[in-house]
Parts: sequence; C-alpha cells; structure tokens
Amino acid sequence: MTTATTTPMTRHRSGRHAPLQNHDRPAPGRADACPQPRARWRAAARAGLAAGLLLAAAATQASELSRAVDRLIVQGFEDPMGADAGLKALQAATPATPETRRALLVGFGMVAADNHLAKETAEAARALRELAATAGPIAEADAHLVNADLEFEGMQEENGNVEARAAVAGYSVYCESSDPALAAQCDHFNWFYALLFAGYGAHGERNSGAAAIYLHMALDAARRADDRPLEIKATAILASLAQADNDAELAERLVARAQELATLEADPALRAYVRSFASDVLGLREQYAASRAAILEAITISHAAGLARREAQYVLGLSSAELSLEHPADALAALDRAAPFLATHNEPALERQRLHDQTVALLMLGRTAEAKAKLREVLARYDAETGLNARIGILRDLGPALARAGDRVGALELYTREQELLQAKNDGRYERDMQDVQRLIKEEGEKVQARRMAEWSAAAVVFVLLALVIALVARRQIERNRQLATRNDALLLQVEHDPLTGLANRAQLQARVAESAGDLFEGALFLIDVDHFKEINDRHGHAVGDSVLVAIARRLEGVLRERDLVVRWGGEEFLVMVGAMPVAEALVLAQRLMKAFVGAPVVVDGRSIEISASIGFAVFPLVGTSPGHDFDTAFALVDAAMYYSKNQGRGCATCIRSLDPALPLEPSTLQAVLARAAKDGRANLEVHRPAELVAAD
Repeated sequence: MTTATTTPMTRHRSGRHAPLQNHDRPAPGRADACPQPRARWRAAARAGLAAGLLLAAAATQASELSRAVDRLIVQGFEDPMGADAGLKALQAATPATPETRRALLVGFGMVAADNHLAKETAEAARALRELAATAGPIAEADAHLVNADLEFEGMQEENGNVEARAAVAGYSVYCESSDPALAAQCDHFNWFYALLFAGYGAHGERNSGAAAIYLHMALDAARRADDRPLEIKATAILASLAQADNDAELAERLVARAQELATLEADPALRAYVRSFASDVLGLREQYAASRAAILEAITISHAAGLARREAQYVLGLSSAELSLEHPADALAALDRAAPFLATHNEPALERQRLHDQTVALLMLGRTAEAKAKLREVLARYDAETGLNARIGILRDLGPALARAGDRVGALELYTREQELLQAKNDGRYERDMQDVQRLIKEEGEKVQARRMAEWSAAAVVFVLLALVIALVARRQIERNRQLATRNDALLLQVEHDPLTGLANRAQLQARVAESAGDLFEGALFLIDVDHFKEINDRHGHAVGDSVLVAIARRLEGVLRERDLVVRWGGEEFLVMVGAMPVAEALVLAQRLMKAFVGAPVVVDGRSIEISASIGFAVFPLVGTSPGHDFDTAFALVDAAMYYSKNQGRGCATCIRSLDPALPLEPSTLQAVLARAAKDGRANLEVHRPAELVAAD
C-alpha cells in the first residue's frame, strides 16, 4: 500500500546529516517558529562562537575553511543560531580574500536556505554573483547552489533542478578539469552538494539512471574531500536507489558499508541517518516489520542525543511504517507523538506529511468524514506551498487510498486533477524553453560585445548564436518528447493495471487478445477463484482481505513466466493466459498454480490465514472442436469449469479435455450444460487435486 508522499530519496533531500521527509526547517530568531528561552539562544550563540574560533585556528587553507564551514552548516540543522554565530566568528578571524568570502557566503546562504529564510538566502546569492567579478565564475555556481538548496527545501523541485544543474555545470569546469590551476579551485564540499541536489532533481523527474550517476559522482567527491560524513550520506542514499531498482544485493552491501563507516564516527546523527536509510531499504522490500524496527532505532538514537528535529522527522517515518503494516491506530499515535514539536516549530513539510498520514489512517479506520477534511487541508497546503511535481505526487498517492476506502468517485476526481497538472506541466515547458533561449541570446550577445572579439565578424556571431539556439531548442524538444513518452508509459501503466495488486487488468487483457492474429483463441486459459474469500473479509476485515489478494498476486507471478499474463479479473478471481502448449504442460502448470495455495497460508499482522482456490482451465483449440472458439467463448468455458471445481468440493482444478461440437455454448446456461455433458460423455472433464493432498491420501 502507499503510505508516503515521496520516495526514499526525495524524503531525504537534505545535504546534512538527517534524512528529510520533505523537510522544512524552523526560522531562527522568530518567536513563533522556535519559542525557546532567550538564555538558551545566548548559550548556543556563545557555544557556536567558541566553536567558530577554534575552527578558525585550523582553517589555514581553503580546504580546511570549506570543511569548517560545512561543519557549521551541519550544526545549523539543529542549532541555526549557534551556526550563524560560528560563521561570523570565522568571518572575523579569516583574512578577507575573494576565496574566503565565497566559502563564508555559501555557509550563510545554505544555513538560511535550510531554515527557509528566503530574503537572507537571496542576499547571499546576490553577493556571490557580485563576487564573480573578482573571484571568477565559480562564484556564480555558488549562487546557484545556495538557490538550489532553498528551492528543494521548499519542494519547488522544478526550480531546484534548474539551479542544481546550473551549479553542476559551473563547478564542473573546475572539479572535472585536468588543468591543475583550475582543479585547485574546486571546493569538493560544494561540488558534493551540487551533485546531491542534481540527483534529487533527476529522481524527482523519475530519471533513476541520472540520479544514480549524480550520486556516484557525489560519492567520488566525498572521497576526494577525504570527508567520511559526506561519504556516509552518499552511500546511504545510493542504497535506497539500488533497492528501488530491485538490486537487493547491492543495496545490502551499501547499507552495510554506510553502517560500518558510521560506527567509526562519534556522531549519533550519522548513526541515526544510516538506520533511517536501512528502514527505507527494508520498506522497499516490503519487510515492513523490520523497516519499523530500524526507524525506531533511529528515533532512539536521536532522542538520547537530544536531536529533537531529527527525532521528530523519524517519528513521522514511524507513522509511515505503521501505515505500511496496516496499523492505522498506531500511525495516529506516532503522529500525536510528533505534535508537540510541530506545534512549536515552523516545519511546513513535516506538517504536510502529518496531514497526509492522518488522511490515510482515518480512511483505513473508516472515519471517512474526518479523512475528507484532512484531505482537503493537505491538498490546499500542497497547492499553496509546493511545485507541480510535489502536487502531482500527492494526488497520485492519495487517489488509490480513496479507492481502497471505497470512494471511487473521489479517487477519479484526484486522478483527473493529476492529469490536468501533468498537461499543464508539459504545456509550460515550451514557454520556459523559449525564455531560456532569449536569455541565452542576450547573455551571449553581451559577452561578445564585452570581449570585443575582433576576429569574429558580426555575421559570424549571429550565425554562432543561431546555431546555439537551434541546438538548444532541438535538444530540449528531444528531452521533452522523451519525458512525454515516459509520462504516457506511466499513464498506460495506470490504465492497464489493477491498482491493488499491480497485476494486469481487463483492459490490458483485451488489448493483448486484440493483438493476436485471427478471431479464434489459441492458448491456455486458467480461471482461478479464491475459495471462501467472503469469510476472510467478514472474519478479518477488508484490509486483511486486500493483503491476502496482494500476496496471492505475488505468488501467481512467481509461478508464471515473464511472457505469461496474469490478470486480476475482478473481486477474488484471477485469470492466467498462456501461449499455445500441450495439454500435459497445462496439467503441470495447474499443479503449480494449486501449490501456490495449498499448505501455504498468508500471514497478515501475525495471523495465519489458510487459503485454497478452485480452478477451471483448458487448452484451445479443444480436441474435437472445429474450427475453434473465440476468446469470449473460451473464457465462458473455463468459467464453467471453475464452477464445476466448486461443485467437486473446491480446492481443485477442472480441465476441459474435449467437447462435443454440437453442445450449445450459451454463457447463461453453460454451467448446467457442461455438468450434464460430463455425465453423459459429451464432455471430457478431468478433476485434478493438488499433488500434496493426493500423496497424503
């Protein structure tokens, strides 16, 4: 089931030590944001000042200054006032060169961005752009980095992506250069964060390949900086990306490596950080109980170390874990645990996640009116506070939750809104591209005029600019087409798949049948009906029933080949369509399908639920029938065979081996016709029991 508004990587968008669940941080110095005693702030400021003076003594080289600034940015996560004081102490104790000004402005800007201080962030970015006149264009990359941090913290992913890629492009001139003079100017810490933010942007655009590339580059930057905390961050994020790509072995190795490195650091925040990513990896594997245990470890570590903000974030993660386990009451209890922190801190993203989880939990508990109120509130906040990607994501997430609660009208409404936003997003890209082109023409023209490139004639300049424009538009059009194709694929996935089990639905089956040559069906059909499923729903509840259906779907997929099609036909019925095969092979497959049910109960919330199924199947064309049957008739026949299995005591499979061609095959009477034909020899029906039960007899 879906229980969180974001994927693991985007939940951990902070470049600091704590994984962020679409995290926004409090604004320092605001009484309404952090109503803490003034004496505590003064003590923090004095501590930060002392730390800053100690760091200044060690910051004799640019790399050491960058390391000192990075540590203060990290400190700003829990202690923004102390970090600000420490940066000011460094500023006072460090010679004022363009390079040192750059490093400190990045520090001030990123602390401000991490605390949603847009004005202060803009001031730092503006100062960095002005500094480019003396410090060189690398200061422009610094400005883009600071802006990217602010945009991602505010979940304005589209803008953040643009800023992050501009920062990567600016830094790459230095950090990927073979020229020692240029390479010496690379700040590996800033390079790391630019790559990290670019990875967030790629992941937000559902480009997992690009995200992995950026993160591997970030890992390399961390190692070049000889900075273990940065290496731990990149390794942990890569673990969740690997698991998202279903590479469980690599994910396991990366989590183990991050854990090993974290134990070497005397920093509880890092240990909690790694445990939170271990929780993500386990959750992606659907090992929800283990995922819950890992996030509880992160909470315990954070609480013991007095890391209040991290603890609140991980408690929100616990809520998501409880929802994955279908423990809505426990999820609400976790949300109540986070409420005191959220009431005294400006944490808009955590507040949005709280509203999301409350909505899902209330829907699961059947408290529909309350859930609808929370739904309206969370959607209003996303509309007011976030960018298109985040708004599309929340609609895509909550629609299925409404459907599972039985509100299909509401789910359809959210789906319609999602499609409208997707269209608006696509339509807006052409306008943004043309604006970028116009800006490129203006900037390049100004550069040409400023440099007075006498060797170029005016006509040549225009030609080059035109070529650049054409190349840019063409490249972006190709990228836009690719992304549109990706979105169309995603839409097709939704249209042709069952939202509960993820299996193919009737629409996909019909499309597959339509693609086949001719009007007559050739192949094997198996119709599977879960026995006594209503009793499971009545005894354990519909949520447990849904979990049973999902477990059965996974088992059926495990039995079949990739080219075979398994469809959730409706309710507790599944249809398997296989290509042409001998009847003997179909009998073997029927045994394998029955084995998926017999002696293998489904365990939900510690409850062991026995399951069995009745199956009707046949290989078409049937022996003795000419010319054959169309798909609808073939389905009606296996449907009648399935009911024959029900009448034989359930838990078995009935195969139609042959059929009298003269039998009337009207669907409304076919069950009775087939039963009579079996008695008088006009139909050859074979009833097969699971091999395990036959052996036991």
